[in-house]
Amino acid sequence: MSAKVEKLVWDHIDTVLLDLDGTLLDLGFDNDFWLDFIPSAYAASQGLSVERARAVLAPRFRACEGTLSWYCIDYWSRELFAEDAGRVDRLQLRRRRQGQERRR
Repeated sequence: MSAKVEKLVWDHIDTVLLDLDGTLLDLGFDNDFWLDFIPSAYAASQGLSVERARAVLAPRFRACEGTLSWYCIDYWSRELFAEDAGRVDRLQLRRRRQGQERRR
């Protein structure tokens, strides 16, 4: 038995939400952001090696996976960096992303 599939009436739809993983951002961006960009910025702000920063951050990342905060740059800025230094630089992040796209 096949399920009946209703056709969408797009004229009546105001908003469409997309899944972020793989739709708007790819795995390459995710890996760069979580495995390099954030640990490097955190290491610099805390005077740690990047490897030590990754070890410190890993449990914090795991605790937040699957929540809306996981995707929120403002959340991670507040959680990981002092008020006066080390905020996630969105312009720097955008430039890194653009550089990745040019290399493809």
